[in-house]
Amino acid sequence: ATSMLLSTWASIAIPNMDLPFLRGSDTRFFVTIAIGSTPFAFLGMGLSLPGLLQAILIQARRLVSGEFRDRLIRHEAGHFLVGYCLGVPIAEYKADDAILNACQFFEDSFDTGPARRLSHDQVDTLCAVSMAGVVAESITYEKGLGGYADLSQLQGFLSRATPILNDKEQQERVRWGSVLAYTVLRTHGEAFEALVECMG
Repeated sequence: ATSMLLSTWASIAIPNMDLPFLRGSDTRFFVTIAIGSTPFAFLGMGLSLPGLLQAILIQARRLVSGEFRDRLIRHEAGHFLVGYCLGVPIAEYKADDAILNACQFFEDSFDTGPARRLSHDQVDTLCAVSMAGVVAESITYEKGLGGYADLSQLQGFLSRATPILNDKEQQERVRWGSVLAYTVLRTHGEAFEALVECMG
């Protein structure tokens, strides 16, 4: 709603300004249309190509905000360090593409069998690794802003647990994973800071 209000105001106000490049009526017309259609183009791109739009917005925000860039690095360093300390082999890390799953682990490190089920011990480990990014952000900034994709992926892991976990048990596993991630990151604080510096 805000973008519509701003674009409406801009499409009315800017063409009426006495700017040298807006002297012709055709130019004013095209500037008005361009400004007025911007929210619709943005909405259309978000609906048809959400991954690309997310990549563009995150890259733009990384360029503009040093804090956001540092949050991304700390988030991925948290996954990396906790995964490593808990014995989950790291497949790769892409420093230039910290959009989704920049720190990737080998999926076959957990032999899930044909039904792709996970034991409770495996779920505990995955809870700690999944929560490590948000916990790592929270240690420095007191609040974790990233992690929506992590929580979505974690929900998938919890639903594959054998025997099946009820809602209360799932919440307890997530809490325990958060505490374990915090403990690992605090215990290996120097290694974590060195990793953040290396990834930056």
